[in-house]
Amino acid sequence: MNIVGLQSVIYGAEDVEAATQFQEDWGLELVEKSEAGSDFKLPDDTSVHIRKIDDDSLPPPSVPGSTAREVIWGAADKETLDTIGAELSKDREVTVDSEGSLHSYDDLGYRIGFQVTTRDIKPLDFPDSNTVGNAARVDERADVFARGLVKQQRMFHAVYWAPGDAAAAAEFYLNRLGFKLT
Repeated sequence: MNIVGLQSVIYGAEDVEAATQFQEDWGLELVEKSEAGSDFKLPDDTSVHIRKIDDDSLPPPSVPGSTAREVIWGAADKETLDTIGAELSKDREVTVDSEGSLHSYDDLGYRIGFQVTTRDIKPLDFPDSNTVGNAARVDERADVFARGLVKQQRMFHAVYWAPGDAAAAAEFYLNRLGFKLT
C-alpha cells in the first residue's frame, strides 16, 4: 500500500492551554484557538489538533489521560485509500466521513484514519558546514550560533504504547498496511 506518512494527529487533553503551549514551544504554527481547542499547521500542510479530553467529537481513548485520540495517515491516492478500506473491512468496522476519510482502529484499539494526502513536501535548506575535504563556510560562524526559534517542518513518526508483545502489535502495521520497520 502506498501510505506516504502522517497527515494529522488529534489529541484529547486534560489541560488544553498547556498542550497548546507545548505545541507552540515545539515550533508549530497556531492556526486557530477557541474554546473547543487549538489547531496547528506544519509547512508541509499536515496538522495537529488539540481538543478537550471530554469533547464528544473525539474517538474514545485507548489509554487514560491526555493522549492522541486518532492518528490520520496520508494515502497517495484514492486507489490506495480503497485498498486500505477493503483490507481493514475484513475483520473490523471501517467508517467513512463526509470528506471521504476512512476511520478504524488497530489491534491494540488505537484509532487510526486514512485520507488522500494533502502533504506538500518542500525542500529543506541545510546550513553550510565544514567537513573533511569540504570548507563550505570560510571565516563565518556556524549557523547554529545565529539561529532563532526552531520551527518544525514535518511529522515523521507516531509512537504507540504497546503493552505485552510489541512485535505482535507491530505485525498489524507491517503485514496489513505495508509499513516498513525502521
